Amino acid sequence: VNLGDFMPLAFKKPAIKGILTGIARIKDPFGKPVLDFEGNADSLVVDDELVGNTKLQGSANFITGKVNYEAITSDSTNDFSIKGTYNYKDSVKGLLDVSIAGEKVSLALIEPYLKTVFSDMEGVATSNLRITGTGRKKSVIGTTTIKEGSVKVAYTQCRYLIRNQTVNFEDGVINLGYFQLRDTLSNTAT
Repeated sequence: VNLGDFMPLAFKKPAIKGILTGIARIKDPFGKPVLDFEGNADSLVVDDELVGNTKLQGSANFITGKVNYEAITSDSTNDFSIKGTYNYKDSVKGLLDVSIAGEKVSLALIEPYLKTVFSDMEGVATSNLRITGTGRKKSVIGTTTIKEGSVKVAYTQCRYLIRNQTVNFEDGVINLGYFQLRDTLSNTAT
């Protein structure tokens, strides 16, 4: 199945493309239906950024509304896993719980979510994050270490180079700590 053909019917953002193959099974279709899926997304692309070949697993319980999912990608571009649950029948607009663990995550994948502040994001990071919440109230907890990267700050249009710097995500806070930057003229700042 070409994901680019039917994903826009479900949601516009993020834009997802790739070729999906796999097996879907419906258990107890006339009683308490549960959908299980296991497969692969070849050349998965999210918002025009290549994620890579991705193994997918998931299940949806149509009685409780609970959806479990896992995505693992490990190739030259990215090496990370996402595991989570979501309850679309929860009375407070869905309970979300997602863990993201990665040894190599392209910074270009997160640029669409930070584009009001940063652009031209390049490089790789390691990450160990957990996203939880309901409806509009979500919390991100964990750390991300930018191994080697660069960003352009939207306000100044200046490019900054980043190496081995950690960002700590706390409930309602993004803590940069003593973050060191270098511009393209080798000027440094902390």
